[in-house]
Formats: sequence, structure tokens, C-alpha cells
Amino acid sequence: MVFVGGGVSTAAVTVTWAPINAKKCPPIPRSIVLLINDMKTILHIIASPGGTESHSFLLGDTLINQLPPAAVRTKLLYEDAPPPVSRAYIRAVYTHPSDRTAEQQDLVQYSDTIIRDVREADIVVIATPVHNFGIPALLKAWIDMLVRPGVTSGRGSCPFTGKKVYVAVVSGRQRNPDFIAPYLKAILAEVGLT
Repeated sequence: MVFVGGGVSTAAVTVTWAPINAKKCPPIPRSIVLLINDMKTILHIIASPGGTESHSFLLGDTLINQLPPAAVRTKLLYEDAPPPVSRAYIRAVYTHPSDRTAEQQDLVQYSDTIIRDVREADIVVIATPVHNFGIPALLKAWIDMLVRPGVTSGRGSCPFTGKKVYVAVVSGRQRNPDFIAPYLKAILAEVGLT
């Protein structure tokens, strides 16, 4: 898992980035020739309410441009907001799929969709701002839908093993306590994203 931190200039839309915790991003040659059939897929998760106009999106996009050519699928969480975990959702998750009611099927549909999105991607890039020293509520809700007992976590489950994840983090403050990196490393590793 690679974390990339960004400093944002308020005078202009200038995004700079450097690895957090002294990790070095390996240089990636742009002269890689890929056959169309071998093209990778990148899932770009945008957690900022600013969407494609946000600094975190720009940092994530800059990072994607440093990777080998790939088809990029963008998911704007503020446009397709994950539902919060509810008592009814928990009951649906712990009900065997063949025994679920139509309402329970609807409750797990968002989770099924994002699990499929991550499964189909070769690389995941998460672009997020820092909100009150942590991740935005939308990103937390997305993670809650991704990390699902019996499907993507628990009992030796690690369905996304081998998939690479990059996290582009932008903050308006010069210094923040780093609560984001330890949390994301732990929770994403739970489902095999490294």
C-alpha cells in the first residue's frame, strides 16, 4: 500500500506530492507498451465532496498518470453515496443469500456493487481529503460496505489479495496527526488490499 500526501497552495491549484512516512514511490517508466488485452483497470475512488474539482482528486489523478496506462473507472462517492450501516443492513448481511427478502436484497445491493467494482479492478486509487484528522464519512461508509463479514472479511477471507491500492491524501493544514494511514492500512489489509 502506498500513501501519498499532498500540500495544497491556496493561491493557485498547485498540488505537490511526496510519500508519507518516508516511503519512496518507485519510478514507473512511461514507455511501457501493453497489448489492449493486457490493459489494467484502475478504480479511482473520490471521497471529497468537491469531486473532480477537489485537490484530492487532482493528487489522485496525478498519481494515476504516473502509473502504466490503464482504463480508469471513477467513483464519486458524493454522487453515489454509500448508505450507512443500519440494524436492517446487519440483519441482511447475516441472513443467508437464499433466505433474504427483497428488502434485504436491496440493502446489500450497494455492498455487492462495490465488491464487484474492486474485484474487477487491478489497482485501486483512493483520493481523500482529511476531515477532522480522519477520513470523510462517505469514505468510512464505503469501507463499511466493502468490508463485509462472510464475504470479504472473516474466516480466512481475503478476496482482493494481490491488488494494489494507492491512497492520495490532501489536507489544508501543514501538519496533521496521522490517523488515516494506520487505519486504512489495517482495514484494507483485512480484505487483501495492500
